[in-house]
Amino acid sequence: MGYNLWIGQAKPVIAMDDRHARMGVEQTSQEGAPESPAIGMGKQNVCWPSYSGFAKFTRAVELERVFYGGSQQCPYYWRDSKGNQQEGLIINHPGCAELTPDHLKAFQDARDRWALKTQDERADWVDSEGKDWAMVRLEWLCWWTAWALKSCSHPSIANS
Repeated sequence: MGYNLWIGQAKPVIAMDDRHARMGVEQTSQEGAPESPAIGMGKQNVCWPSYSGFAKFTRAVELERVFYGGSQQCPYYWRDSKGNQQEGLIINHPGCAELTPDHLKAFQDARDRWALKTQDERADWVDSEGKDWAMVRLEWLCWWTAWALKSCSHPSIANS
């Protein structure tokens, strides 16, 4: 079990079997996008990490508050650039949250910090072919968040 994560334009999603409505994100692919961390998904705005794998990733790259802040898993809130207390992006599951330039900066800062780590510090995330999966996820988060902020009237991240 795990998350389905999308980054892009918010849209209503209606499940006809139970007539339940919620917000989601339109699935898309873009030229120039990095490969999705979801193997076989190409350059799409979707990935599906396991619950425990994504929690481990957010702790390793110091984004736990950005994603889980205010929850039982991470009771400490994230603060935006103005010092305002913010709930985590996936605290509501399933859910959809607005993305802001502050989120992009947090993702870029995490990517830059990760790039400075030594091979030993990143060893748990590198596979037998030398691919650093934490960096793959960080690049995906940065690229799609930047794209959503530039291209969407309601840039969002959705999870189910």
